[in-house]
Amino acid sequence: MGTDMTNSVHDHFFKKVFSDVTNTRDFLAIALPEEVKNSLVLTHLTLEPTSYISEELKDYFTDLVVKTTLKGVETPVDVYIVLEHKSYYDKAIWVQLLHYMYLMWQQDVNEKNPLRVIIPLVFYHGKQAWDIPLAFRDQFQVPNSLKDYLLNFKYILFDTHQKDVERTEELRANVFLVSALLLMKSVHEGNIEGVKKVFQLWEEYGFIHNKRGMFFFFQYILETKEPEEVKRYLKETKRSKLMTTFVEKIRQEGEIKGRQEGRQEGEIKGRQEGEQKS
Repeated sequence: MGTDMTNSVHDHFFKKVFSDVTNTRDFLAIALPEEVKNSLVLTHLTLEPTSYISEELKDYFTDLVVKTTLKGVETPVDVYIVLEHKSYYDKAIWVQLLHYMYLMWQQDVNEKNPLRVIIPLVFYHGKQAWDIPLAFRDQFQVPNSLKDYLLNFKYILFDTHQKDVERTEELRANVFLVSALLLMKSVHEGNIEGVKKVFQLWEEYGFIHNKRGMFFFFQYILETKEPEEVKRYLKETKRSKLMTTFVEKIRQEGEIKGRQEGRQEGEIKGRQEGEQKS
């Protein structure tokens, strides 16, 4: 699987997981620093549309913006958390975050609204250690006397390799989110130890009977792990029938999707040929 396609698999999985407000709220409860969390109302979150991003730029930006408010203020103050997903080490993160925030603020200017409060958060589960500075100006090798005049902002980093998510007390009620975090954390490992942990978690909490949830995770597992190794593990633990069921379902859905895409391409081609003849 090529790098672009692999990144696309991770992005699709990430966006599906965090399109659920409950997952996003539970995640922010462990990802945000205490001083930030204590300043925000996290009980009521809104996932905001990103309509200000042009279609040609959408692939370069996260599509997850969370809206919340500040605690203890008379006049409501909206706070936007930009959640940027990275499955690989990327030094361009600074410009990406800055460009994203600029587009949001430009929308405020165009609509004559006050500039919104934006907190950038980077979710990282790549292979290489993340050593990119958290403060924008720290990347510049200049005397401190000049740093006060440089543009500056900080992002919050959530590095899956630094979190023992399966033992995090705040997440114990959300097996779905813990499973997703474990799988993303272990995606670059050359074995299926992460998959084994997920199965153990499912058995402990009875998630093994959630066919819809398991189908979602199986798709990601089979796209990111060696299927034969997964199959061997399931056979050893007497779950080979389960594997066969899900692989067959995924194959059938792939065939249905392929037929649908083929019909759509045929319809488009037919219309184009009709327009050329008229």
